[in-house]
Amino acid sequence: MKSLEVLNLYPQHKGTLSSLLESRTHKNPEKECLLFENKRSCSWKEFYAWVAGLSHFLLKKQIQKGARIVTILPNSDLSVALYFAINDRGAINVPLNPDLTADEYTYLLNHVDASLVVVSEDLKEKISKTVSSSKILVVDDELYTLRAQSLSNLAQAEDTGLILYTSGTTGFPKGVMHSQKSSVLAGEAFLERMDLQPMDRILCILPLFHINALFYSMMGAFAAGATLIINQKFSASKFWSLTCETKATQVNIIAAIGNILAQRKRSEWRSDHTLKKIYGAPVSAQISEVFTNEFKVPLILEGYGMTEIPGALNNQINGKSKLGTMGVEALHPDPQIKLTEVKIIDEEENEIPQGETGELIVKTPLLMQGYYKDPEQTRNSFTKEGWFKTGDYVLKDAEGFYVFSSRKKDIIRKKGENISGAEIDRIISTCPHVLEVATIGVASQLGEEEILVAVVKEEISPLTEEDIRNWCEQKLPRHKWPRYVTFVKELPHTPTQRVAKFKLKKDPQILALAKDFH
Repeated sequence: MKSLEVLNLYPQHKGTLSSLLESRTHKNPEKECLLFENKRSCSWKEFYAWVAGLSHFLLKKQIQKGARIVTILPNSDLSVALYFAINDRGAINVPLNPDLTADEYTYLLNHVDASLVVVSEDLKEKISKTVSSSKILVVDDELYTLRAQSLSNLAQAEDTGLILYTSGTTGFPKGVMHSQKSSVLAGEAFLERMDLQPMDRILCILPLFHINALFYSMMGAFAAGATLIINQKFSASKFWSLTCETKATQVNIIAAIGNILAQRKRSEWRSDHTLKKIYGAPVSAQISEVFTNEFKVPLILEGYGMTEIPGALNNQINGKSKLGTMGVEALHPDPQIKLTEVKIIDEEENEIPQGETGELIVKTPLLMQGYYKDPEQTRNSFTKEGWFKTGDYVLKDAEGFYVFSSRKKDIIRKKGENISGAEIDRIISTCPHVLEVATIGVASQLGEEEILVAVVKEEISPLTEEDIRNWCEQKLPRHKWPRYVTFVKELPHTPTQRVAKFKLKKDPQILALAKDFH
């Protein structure tokens, strides 16, 4: 079926998560809705009753409309049910990474002023240093058994339903606010992007404190009335067996996962897997070839989005597609809904001609409502005409595809040249035995900066610093060759799994341990 035909299978909803859930449950109450690691399964009717039970439980906890509910949990079916229950009460879900430090929790919990913090038992002690015990709810068996007959439907479509904290590149984390309508529209847009059908089985291996897992995998499955398969965390060694056991047909990955799977021993791959399509960004030619030719996954599709503007661009599954690009403006199944408008501008916010590189700016109904408690940062994120400034340099090529150049703040200034750290990252990431790489600028004795690359290599690998340098000499112009190369066991990441280059820059050991090729 075409995407709009899939949406039209179901009764109209009101743009809230509760009305979406009611719509899909009404159509197929006995169909499998949710599966957790091939251990626990529930139908749409059973999931509806569970969400309703959790919503009534929150009412007994005196959770009011607009209250912030922090969830610090590993991926599970409970994480999904809580997301819907919190939104049903008109409250706001604030999912946080379970692996943050005590100091990070202190800042975030104080900033968001949570009415309730839902945690696993192992985090109770760490959280209790910041939040009073009366506000802490430790997950127990009771939360899995709560049931009720009806949802409360307290929310409106424009009510804030989600705050996601994103580190960006500098400063304190920013709380990105999204409405319930944004969440629902993003799911419908992902249905269009990946041509999701009710019989699809969507595997979620990315964390549910990330926009990708929440707005694409989870909401895409609910928009399509498909089956959502939740995995607690990604395991490279078990990935192929998991896809077979759960009969998954679609999965989202990030670049690091694609690279890891491509370098795993082929004995782990299963020829009887049912995966038909993968969404990931960015997708290199090497990764595309491995997945389509070796792993026999018919389609791997690349797109672009941010926590603030989820799913803004993508290559089209049944239309315009070009490997190595961000794609074109994203579409909604309903042609009457204009999902994305984009421009490319110069430093004075003037639109520039096609083929030239500038900053990407976006208008979309999926746009965030702003940064929580940060009106100044919110204002600074928009042009004078109200377009969101992505901070990404791109160009639009002759065929109409958008091509990523670099982050605005990921520019290395060397001898008068602006050099993209992301470009060097992409080149070195194609080198054999490289798992992950981060290119940064470090201070030069002559002023401006020198190029340093920090590389994570395979555990058992013959790779040397000279090999990395030689690879760059073969692939890059001379002025982009790194002066410094260092191997590290791991790179720092933001809660949304971007490499935290600003943390690398602050590490005094990163330069001291590097090999200097001058």
